[in-house]
Amino acid sequence: MKNTNLKSCPAEIEQLYSRVVIIYAGLLFLGITLMLYGGEDGRKFGPIVLLLSIGSLIRRLTRAMWAARDRRQAAAEAARREIVKSERKELEQHQKIQRNLEKNHRLRNTQKNRMEQAEKRRLKHVEVVAESASHLERANLIRKEAERLQSLTLYPLVLAVKEALELPGDHWKEDLSGDTWKSVLIREHTTKRELIVVISPRKQAGTHEIEEMESLRRDEDCDRGKLISVGGFSSRAVRQGSRLPITLMDAHLLADYVLTPGRETPATNFRNPITQ
Repeated sequence: MKNTNLKSCPAEIEQLYSRVVIIYAGLLFLGITLMLYGGEDGRKFGPIVLLLSIGSLIRRLTRAMWAARDRRQAAAEAARREIVKSERKELEQHQKIQRNLEKNHRLRNTQKNRMEQAEKRRLKHVEVVAESASHLERANLIRKEAERLQSLTLYPLVLAVKEALELPGDHWKEDLSGDTWKSVLIREHTTKRELIVVISPRKQAGTHEIEEMESLRRDEDCDRGKLISVGGFSSRAVRQGSRLPITLMDAHLLADYVLTPGRETPATNFRNPITQ
């Protein structure tokens, strides 16, 4: 479109110029003829016709040139708009491609994050299953060890207690009571003294044993105490012991210490049924 307009403008000027030249050439010829051969009247009106024809010719040519110039400017403006439109279209296509690339990149990142999250959940599930299996295995070992402890007599049970609770640097004092139903131990570790009373496996500890132990703990000036009864505790004894600086240990809690000796706390974070 641009090339056609630019090429057609000179042709239009040439055609218009040809028409104007023919018309006003005739007027010029008429004016000259009147001046030369028109006699007195011809010499009078000939210059007027000549000047009018020359002025009209110049005016017509000027208008034609202006019109051609306007058409060239319009064609150039149309070409400029076409170029701007084409550049804008290319820019929009480029932006569309860029948006698609960014969208695909976000989708890939989202898919990658989902896969990573799924893998983390799978690993967490495997870990939970393994931990559950480990806890179940530990619980079975504790149950079997608790049954073994409940089958012992008092003296082997005292030996098992000392082996499970003993720490490096401990000093023990034994059998302070002389009672066949229980054995009293005092464990001294650095500046701390702890009273440990082991009840016979064939007996359940009650409030009487709690009271006796608390009295003995005060007499012996012990910081804390452990009352060990693999035969269990009465509900009233559990409530009373929870208000005193005494740890109640049944067969299961003692079994946890036995399976991993040499610690001040149980190795397994299970809920001790006697304290619930």
